[in-house]
Amino acid sequence: VILFFLFILQGFAFAQNDSIVIATFNCEFLNKEKVHVRYGLPLNISQATESQKQQWAQSGFRDQKFAEATTIVAQVLAQLRADVLTLTEVGDDADLTLLRNELNSLGMNYPFQTVCISTDNTTNQHVGIISKFPLSDIYQQIQGRESYLPETDDPETEDQTGISKGIRVSFTAFNKEFI
Repeated sequence: VILFFLFILQGFAFAQNDSIVIATFNCEFLNKEKVHVRYGLPLNISQATESQKQQWAQSGFRDQKFAEATTIVAQVLAQLRADVLTLTEVGDDADLTLLRNELNSLGMNYPFQTVCISTDNTTNQHVGIISKFPLSDIYQQIQGRESYLPETDDPETEDQTGISKGIRVSFTAFNKEFI
């Protein structure tokens, strides 16, 4: 009986170690250039009040607010205990590195990252991936067109649009390739 339970426990431990968690998370304007949106300001900072514009123009203020937002997002992501994180509404490679470093300080080691090449000049948002596994076959931009699904509050009427923030990667885990 004891050997049976040891066998079951060993099998359970193997199953736990032979699995991965892939999570996706919307970081809600976690990019330094537009982080003010997270704090309720308009997308275009020039449309904010004079006092808000002055506050955000102060030396180091934007960096401080970005660091605060990064800490909050990292705390949530750490709870996911994911092996691979696909993140939307992040900044460029430098912004993602700050998030990855914050996660590393929380004990979540993600040595690999990549960010898409974004053509979204309005929000300056990117899609990024951080991973415990080496990334390969990285396409930082996806060419082509995609269907456009208008939102009820969206004035756009086009039927198709380009892919402004697309990314594709592969990684291998437990002798299996994931895309």
